[in-house]
Amino acid sequence: MPRDDIWVTMKVWWERLEHDALQEARELWLIRHYGVSNFTAPLLEEAMNASGGKGIINNQFEVSPFLANRKLVDATQRLGVTVTTYMRLSEGRAHNDSTIRAIAEKHHATPAQVAFAWLLTRDIMVITTSTNPEHQQSNWEAQKLKLDATDIAKLDALDEERCNANPSFAPKW
Repeated sequence: MPRDDIWVTMKVWWERLEHDALQEARELWLIRHYGVSNFTAPLLEEAMNASGGKGIINNQFEVSPFLANRKLVDATQRLGVTVTTYMRLSEGRAHNDSTIRAIAEKHHATPAQVAFAWLLTRDIMVITTSTNPEHQQSNWEAQKLKLDATDIAKLDALDEERCNANPSFAPKW
């Protein structure tokens, strides 16, 4: 696998980050790219207009069939910033949802693969965290799953517009 196909992702806790430190690390070639996590649309726009903000290439936040987060996805992508999701399975809910399970059965896939494929139809990047080789292979295979318009409409209808993750330091969505 070529080096450019491999991404190493890490998070720096916001309280430890000094002003414009990521831009300096990029200028020193310590990192190639940097992004943000859980930035609202106004906060992302403000950050991109700040010194070093043009280096932001990604905003990672919760997106799943149960939280489509359409306004934030659209605003982030409109700014030319990619979206990466976490909690794509909504803490396991996707495994047991009857709609997702029916779509999975139709495609001879798993519910996790269906959620993964749905995110890819929206140009949302997915970071998988499995250490299980079988799950890793299943996640890889999900890229081949082609959902049709009916599948996508059914998955879109699951949106509850409610975050699963909402720590005390989270922005006011």
